[in-house]
Amino acid sequence: MRRGIPSNEETENAQTPDFALSLESKVLFFNTLYIKGLRASNQIEAEKALLDLIEILEKRPTRVKDDPSSYLTTVNNLAGFYVFRNEGEKCLDLLRRSRRFMETIGLPDNRRPVLKQLIRTLNIELEIYRHAPEPALFEPFFQDAEVFVKKTASKMPGDYLISFRFQVAWICFLKKDFDNALSWVNHTLNEGRKFSGHSLYRYVLLLNLMIHCECRNLFVLRYFVENARRQFKKSGEIRQFEQELLHFFSRVGQVPSGEIKPLYLELRHRLFPEGGSSLIPTDALQMMDLRKWLD
Repeated sequence: MRRGIPSNEETENAQTPDFALSLESKVLFFNTLYIKGLRASNQIEAEKALLDLIEILEKRPTRVKDDPSSYLTTVNNLAGFYVFRNEGEKCLDLLRRSRRFMETIGLPDNRRPVLKQLIRTLNIELEIYRHAPEPALFEPFFQDAEVFVKKTASKMPGDYLISFRFQVAWICFLKKDFDNALSWVNHTLNEGRKFSGHSLYRYVLLLNLMIHCECRNLFVLRYFVENARRQFKKSGEIRQFEQELLHFFSRVGQVPSGEIKPLYLELRHRLFPEGGSSLIPTDALQMMDLRKWLD
């Protein structure tokens, strides 16, 4: 079976599923329809193509169990599509349906392609749940996610590993479970050479400062501020909101405890000026909703 994005010629010629006699052909045909819908900004067509393919595959459970990659990839593509459209509940409904189907046929198993797709699925779910208004409602999921990450860390691609560790640490931080949050952060910091070039590493450094600040570990906080500043300079320019945060953490380490609260209020005003635009770019806020921390 050919894999990857279909060519323009395949996209233009694939107008009907009648020619797709084998299961492999059907997988190619409906993925072609999906890409065609995306290119034409026809999101209804794109969604329908993947839903139709999932239904076809679920009617062939034996084939899916023998070769689960097509099914799992299709589910994850549609789940990512829903996340892109901010349709979190539709995404979760799809993943619940997929999980029930996999349990019925005896998946997951230890095959590497299966593990790769399960990692991708978990990452999508974590993104949804950690941005929920009340993350505490999903505590059983977060506990299962922690167990899964610890169990599969040695087999996990680096991009996913740093993502999982950061997200779990952030969730623990919001729950004020600072010891657990720091443990997840330290896993990444202790492997700094492996992850220092990753874009997420900057957020790990900031979260480390936030944890030590909340725990009032003021002596080590001063050291970590300078370390973060050096790391930021190595990987590019320090953004304005990062500079404000570093300045805040530096001041926290120098004033009496009774003077710390006004510093929080001042930082919130600087990052989120009343009547003005946020100093924090949208992509950074999606990674770390600093409003939740400062509120």
